[in-house]
Amino acid sequence: MTAYDRRLLRGSAIQRLGGHIIAAGLGWKVQSQATHEEYDVSVEIDDKLGWLLNTSCSCKDFEWLTSEARERPRTDNSMINGLPVCKHIFAVLIETGWIEPAKGTE
Repeated sequence: MTAYDRRLLRGSAIQRLGGHIIAAGLGWKVQSQATHEEYDVSVEIDDKLGWLLNTSCSCKDFEWLTSEARERPRTDNSMINGLPVCKHIFAVLIETGWIEPAKGTE
């Protein structure tokens, strides 16, 4: 299983639990699975092209994905359109219907 698949599974679990993803201004608040901490998530999508234009999240995983660690082999990263995607971003993309949940988690 790739890092992408693991993050998609975790994002699917967050979204499936409900109540953990809240629209907040131009972004989203997504609650941690393990703690009561909330992460600020932002996604920018070109609806006409169906293209993800920008992503950000305040979690440590996203920070890792966007740091020098991003230079590691592609199998260590999860990206869509060359943009880093953590489990919290996956949860928002599933919640908004932009992508489907991981198979078997519906």
